[in-house]
Amino acid sequence: MLRLVLLWIGRGVTIFRIDNPHTKPVSFWQWLLAQ
Repeated sequence: MLRLVLLWIGRGVTIFRIDNPHTKPVSFWQWLLAQ
């Protein structure tokens, strides 16, 4: 997932839409945002 996020950031994307974020563990979001 991190690799995909970085790919899109590299292509100029600055905003991501996340559908149903509550279905993913909080630890996942903490990890992703810390990267």
